[in-house]
Amino acid sequence: MPTMEMHPVRGANVTKLFFLICLAWLTSGCATLMDRADIQKPSVTLEQTKLNGLSLSGIEILVTLNIQNPNPFAIKLAGFDYDLAINQHKVSGGQQREPIEIGSHDSALVSVPVQLNFTEVFKLIDGLAERDSISYEIDTTTYVDVPVIGLQSIASTLAKSFPLPKQPDISVTHIKVNSFDFAGANITLGLEVKNPNAFSVDMSKLDYRLSVGDEEWVRTKMDHAATLAAKGASEMEVPLQVNFFDMGGMIFNALKAKRPLEYQLQGNMVLDTPVPFLNNVEVPFDQVGQVNPDVL
Repeated sequence: MPTMEMHPVRGANVTKLFFLICLAWLTSGCATLMDRADIQKPSVTLEQTKLNGLSLSGIEILVTLNIQNPNPFAIKLAGFDYDLAINQHKVSGGQQREPIEIGSHDSALVSVPVQLNFTEVFKLIDGLAERDSISYEIDTTTYVDVPVIGLQSIASTLAKSFPLPKQPDISVTHIKVNSFDFAGANITLGLEVKNPNAFSVDMSKLDYRLSVGDEEWVRTKMDHAATLAAKGASEMEVPLQVNFFDMGGMIFNALKAKRPLEYQLQGNMVLDTPVPFLNNVEVPFDQVGQVNPDVL
């Protein structure tokens, strides 16, 4: 008659068997709980980026995230990271870790300002300063804490562009001497303002000081000085009366010999544009150059 030999179950095998049974029960329990609760992963949309500030030196972009909670219970926004890239070059980035609770079947808008200094970006990317506009891309990673399924990371991206403002250029084009004698000269000063921007510019005020040699020739203010079309230029002529007794004989001799005159043009211009935030912008200028007098 055959006999069956019994082998004792060792303690290590019992422990392993118990662990596997518990793991199967926990996995089944969690899956059942998720099914019953109908747990869904939240959605995150990079709602918008808009100009929050723009100047000749930099820009501030307001980044807004929309977090949607489709679940019948509250979840918690743990924070998010963001990167700003221009021409595939990362130029700015940061993070926000302020927790926010989002109610059941509710949503939340979260905004963060991103600042950009043009001078620093121009050093990083060759040729960017000559462009009329800049395209950029915002990449965000949002962290949402959901009951049962835990911390979830959700990525989103948005690409947009903004106009790149540039300072208008002002220069002396000519000094026309209409008449002169030993006492002084009647002169017409020619100025040119060039607009390098892809949008129109209204120069609502112009305050300038012109020095020739070491002598100040004129200091004056002008309202509604010029309206400049996109990529356009405007010329203006200013009549001057130069007194040689006040300035000495150097200017008289230079005009008589028709020698080139060294000048310095300093002042401020106030600009208005159709671009948001670029209104009533005060721009200082300081330019030196050389001009040949046109002596009649």
